[in-house]
Amino acid sequence: MDSSFALIVAAAGTAAAWQARRWRRRRAPVRRIRQSLLKPAHRYFYALLRDAVDDCSIQVGVEARRVWSEPPRSRSLRALGGQCIDFLVCDPETLAPKVAVLLRSEDDGSTANNMQTPCDQLRKHLEAAGLPCIVCDAEAEYDVETLTELLPEDEAA
Repeated sequence: MDSSFALIVAAAGTAAAWQARRWRRRRAPVRRIRQSLLKPAHRYFYALLRDAVDDCSIQVGVEARRVWSEPPRSRSLRALGGQCIDFLVCDPETLAPKVAVLLRSEDDGSTANNMQTPCDQLRKHLEAAGLPCIVCDAEAEYDVETLTELLPEDEAA
């Protein structure tokens, strides 16, 4: 038997023994299905948005790059393309985007050299691309009438 082959077999045996010992000492991980893909604040806002828009499809957690028709050329726009649009109100038949809804939370702080939050930057670029965008506070309480007033006229109920 070749010495390199013997070394490989010995290393594999050691690794297997180490893994078996590790499995014996720890419990198996508990895997569960999440109750909801949305956080509680997002679930609350989704229910209100569903009541505020009458005959539209609401897409949840859409990446911004999926909305832009052509790939962005600048590095900053490519970075913004990885961000998620919290709710995208679309036409029910064609799924053409009508309105983007962004939820701003307290941890969306601005950096020292850039006074705009990533949420504000994304809103600015979405509106420049021709998609109306509203930004709502994730911790605030809204009602259907207030949300209907925030939405553009043709998307509201």
